[in-house]
Formats: sequence, C-alpha cells, structure tokens
Amino acid sequence: MPVRQHYLTLDGLRGLVAISVLFFHIVWQIGLGSLSPHGYLGVDFFFALSGFVIAIAYDVRLQQGMGFKQFMIVRLRRLYPLFALGMALSAAVFILRMLPKGEFNTSEFVFASLNAFLISPFGRVEGNDYLFPFNSPAWSLFFEIAINAVYALAATYLTLPRLLGVLAASAVAAIVMVTYHGSFDVGDSSSELFEGAIRVTFSFSGGVLLGRLMMAGRLRNMPTVSPALLSVVLLAIFLFPVTRFNFIFELVSVLLVFPLIVMLGAVREPSSRFEALAKFSGLISYPLYITHMPVVLISTYICVRLKLEGIALFTMIGITMVTAIMLAYLAAVCFDEPIRRFFRATSSPLPTS
Repeated sequence: MPVRQHYLTLDGLRGLVAISVLFFHIVWQIGLGSLSPHGYLGVDFFFALSGFVIAIAYDVRLQQGMGFKQFMIVRLRRLYPLFALGMALSAAVFILRMLPKGEFNTSEFVFASLNAFLISPFGRVEGNDYLFPFNSPAWSLFFEIAINAVYALAATYLTLPRLLGVLAASAVAAIVMVTYHGSFDVGDSSSELFEGAIRVTFSFSGGVLLGRLMMAGRLRNMPTVSPALLSVVLLAIFLFPVTRFNFIFELVSVLLVFPLIVMLGAVREPSSRFEALAKFSGLISYPLYITHMPVVLISTYICVRLKLEGIALFTMIGITMVTAIMLAYLAAVCFDEPIRRFFRATSSPLPTS
C-alpha cells in the first residue's frame, strides 16, 4: 500500500513535545518542577515517533538490500550536524559557568569534549553524572543512533513474530524498571545505561511495528481524531501531577497512550489552516531539542543572580522559551538546511554494502 513520507500531524506533535521538554527543563532548573512533573516522558514519545518514521522510510529499502553503511551515513548526516552544534554551544556555556568559579579543568574538559563530539557517553566531568555533561538532553540522541544501528543490522531478520517478541520483552523490562525506580525518568546518567536501553527499545520497536502496520494498510480503518485533541492529551500527560500511583500512570502513558497517539496522528492530517503551524513545528522540533539547554542554563543563571520571583520569574520563563525557539529556527534554516543541501549536491550514490 502506498504511504505518505510526511505526516503533518506527527510533525506538529513532535514540535509540541520539543517545546514541552524545553518547558520541563526550564522549570526544573529554577526549582518549579511541579509545573511539569512528567515532561521527561516526551523522550519516550520521540522514540516511538522515530521508530514509526524510520520504518516508513527505510524498512522496505533495508529489506531490498540497502546496506548498513549507507543507512548509517544517511542517519548521521541527518542527526550529527545539529548534535555537534548543540554540543558546541553547550560546551561554550559550560566554560563560561566554570571559569569564574575556578573549577575549570582543562584536561577533563578536552577528554569530555572528544567523547561528546564522537557521540561517546564516557566523557566524565567531576560532579556531573550525565552521559553528556555539557548537553544533558543528548543522551537520547546517543540511544537514538544506537537503536538505529541495531535496527539496520536486524531489519532483514526482524519478522513480525520476532518484532513482537522484542516488544513484549522490552515491555516487561519497562514494567520492572518503572516499578523499581518509580518512574521513566532514568537513562540520562552513566549509572543508568541499561535503563536508557530499555526505554528506547520498547518505544522505538513499537514505532516500527506501527510503521509496518501503516504500510500494510492495517491502520486505514482507525478512527479520525482531531490533532488538537491529541495535543491536549499529550500536554495533560506532561503536566499531570505525581501521585502515589505514578508508576502506573507512566506505564499506561508510555506503553499504551503514546503508541495510540502515533497511530491516530498518522491517519489524520491537520486542516489547511494549521498546515503552516505543523510544518513550522516539525522544522524546529529537533534543533529545539538539541540546542535549548544552553539557553536554559543562561536563563537560570540570570534568574538566580537577579533573584527573580513572581511575575518577573514567569516573564523570564516566557522570554527563555521564545529565545530557544528562535535559536532553533535559525539553527534549522541557517545551519542545518544548508548542510543538508550541501550533502545532496555533493553526494554520489552510496554503496549498498
């Protein structure tokens, strides 16, 4: 069954989730985490969406002989430039934060930088346990690239029964993990590599399954739901307060609701009035996710230094969000798109093996 390569509703939702993650990081940095108790679940939605899109774009091509090397070159060309930009901006802010304190360690910084730009999660900074201490959200990009590699290697062997087996095993692992930790807010530190692998494996493989169902025409009879309603549901999940049954809420959200939203979003496009907004949202989603942390850290410093409270504090939150979105747009239009045009213009057909 012919399928679309672009899904505007999903583009819109991806941007909405990126903005939600931005808000989550802002309020947690300034001590108002209760305003976005579950913003970290946005990463699991990203993983599911990625699995769906990757399956639509590459599943058949991998089955028909597209090589691992070719696939990974394509994916790294898409992901790495903005990854490197986000890391460079974050490293610069890290230097500015550490130098005045007299806590800057040159050898430690160089080692961590080399690891970071090589997408290696082993660059430690004293007192910081993040996989990527300069730009903490980059942890999910590490797992995204890792699961992409595993998927490309396994695609020809990943029959439906095997895919369902991976999905079931990772769902059980996720249930055990969340029951033990109390939430999905794990995977970004060096002591939680296994937990990060569980998060990406379930959501990504679930997305791949949905992509295959879409290509097989199995989702054509799904009910159509307004993209606005899907957006409201996502926001409600991110803003829902923590309760004594938090682990159940998060498991239901990640294991059931997020895949359902991807399915419903895939079969319903936004009205013409909202097409431009959905396209803009999709355009800024990845650059916003990977470049927002330096803006957040600078904003946090200003809030603390000026001791902002009340209206002034919330005004600063708004300014931070607008600034981060503007930076993301500039990164997309002035940095990422020219690089992608360069790759298209200079690349010869890649070998399939």
